[in-house]
Amino acid sequence: MKVTIVGGGGFLGRHISSFLRKKGISLNTFNSSDSQGIDRQTGLFRGSFRIPEGTETIIYLSTSPYHLQVPERVIHVFNVNVVSAVKLADLARRAKVRRYIYTSTGSVYAPSFAPMSENWQLRRDNWYSLSKIHAEEALSLFKNDMEIILLRPFGIYGPGQVNKLIPRLLDSILNGKEIYIESNSENPEDKDGLRVSLCYIEDAVKMIFQMMMKGGTGVLNLAGDRSVSIREAATLMGQYAGKACRFTLSEKERNFDLVADITRLQQNLNPRFTSLQEGLQETVDHALKEKIFRQV
Repeated sequence: MKVTIVGGGGFLGRHISSFLRKKGISLNTFNSSDSQGIDRQTGLFRGSFRIPEGTETIIYLSTSPYHLQVPERVIHVFNVNVVSAVKLADLARRAKVRRYIYTSTGSVYAPSFAPMSENWQLRRDNWYSLSKIHAEEALSLFKNDMEIILLRPFGIYGPGQVNKLIPRLLDSILNGKEIYIESNSENPEDKDGLRVSLCYIEDAVKMIFQMMMKGGTGVLNLAGDRSVSIREAATLMGQYAGKACRFTLSEKERNFDLVADITRLQQNLNPRFTSLQEGLQETVDHALKEKIFRQV
């Protein structure tokens, strides 16, 4: 099998690439730092880009880093998340690629405290979510040309990750910063903060690999088998790091959680999940080793 990954320089991309190489799979990766992938400034493919001959599966992981800087950078967001993804699908169609896997986001769902299935109502009042929805809808029209798998990841985390929920919490713990928690607007007794489905990086990679090998079409939530609150996740990491957590209840209430219904995922893949305790322990241990290394 020959695989092409676009967005191979990110957290998920690096782990998938490493896993596939160990499996002996022929792999080509592109990212915004090379001279052939998506241009960092425009968010569009450079004119020299070509799908490597013989590619059977494409994994599109690229996403614009400017999703919080909208509407000022909305053109870049849509170029990366939509235009380039569709451009690649058209090239894939011409190259007779068999399978196209696109990573969307669990954030496409309308706010809710209930677990969200793939049929849940979508939100179109947010630029980032809207860009991913447009990409999903456009790519699905290529389903007669190749297998289109649309993944909606929730809370992927693990050692070495930066600028996401878990590493930000861990940074606050290690540096004695306050952790602000929003209470539940529908349940005043819930003062544990946002509840989110987490997915350990190695589990996410193995599930994507299963989809590569098994194939299929349609939309699939990519998440772990349990959800956790901000308070619970931080408390566990604090215990592993030997640090006390400083929680502060925010005056602002939250009106949603980010919990995935993974019924379809389990039916399709029957995955085995890393326990929350093991995943967070590995994440904390790695951060502590990196901290010691930097101090030496």
